[in-house]
Amino acid sequence: MIHIKVPASTANLGPGFDTLGLAFNLYHEILVEKMEEPPFQVKWTDPSQKIEDENNYVIRGINAVFAFYESEPIAYCLTMKSCKIPASRGLGSSAAAFVSGVVAGLYLLNQALEKEIIVKIASDLEGHPDNVAPSVLGGMVAACMVDEKVLHQPILLERPLQFIALIPDYQMSTFEAREAMPKHYSKEEVVFNLSRLSILLTAFQNGSYELLKYGTQDKLHQPYRLPLMPSSDLLNTLSSHSKVFGSFVSGAGSTYMLMCDPKDREELSDDAAKVLAESKTKWLILPLEVDTKGTVWEVLS
Repeated sequence: MIHIKVPASTANLGPGFDTLGLAFNLYHEILVEKMEEPPFQVKWTDPSQKIEDENNYVIRGINAVFAFYESEPIAYCLTMKSCKIPASRGLGSSAAAFVSGVVAGLYLLNQALEKEIIVKIASDLEGHPDNVAPSVLGGMVAACMVDEKVLHQPILLERPLQFIALIPDYQMSTFEAREAMPKHYSKEEVVFNLSRLSILLTAFQNGSYELLKYGTQDKLHQPYRLPLMPSSDLLNTLSSHSKVFGSFVSGAGSTYMLMCDPKDREELSDDAAKVLAESKTKWLILPLEVDTKGTVWEVLS
């Protein structure tokens, strides 16, 4: 039996559309045990979270490994142990499920649990590596697909940074969020994003966090996604809070992310709660820290 733990992630961080991601200390956990008799079994620790097998991305991840190695399916028992990552909120729930399934599939086939192959198979399933790479590797990661390979590089934060996730009780379809974006952009819009991405990465690496308010600016996706999100006017108000270094739409939404100094976490969280109390939507205000380990596993028997 193997225990697999995969962190949540945020993607884009403003201008880094489909290329930049960051892992958080919020986890998706499963247990997988080899069985003698087919077919597979699925158990849910929390029955309220149960979904149909055909919609379970963990199973899709396992099946992708079987297909990758051209193997016949192997019988197993999958226990959905803990699913702390809210679904369809821009926190990498699908990527985490794919990753956990890929690790499980490699284990079932007695293949080496190498992070490079995990990133590769899970990115193929997800369609892009921005959430997958940090969930597997931990920390902040820049990644891209080149000739069926995933290239990735870590981005180290110069000093501690606190993230505060504003999570509504409202799901956002990634498909709808992408459909809201234009099909074409002007040269000026592309240059705008390139310049902001350069500032963003430099600010993270140099600890110049006062520049993050500029580095998180974007013209490719956020202007089109933010209006789809609940109480976007209140989110804009919070983005100008004096304690906020920078803010951005997390992935495709509907979570909105604030960044601040760790010492300002409680004050900013309290102020965010007061502002969002005006919304008709219910909000979870969740302080998050960077996960630096990525996906971890333990073979129990």
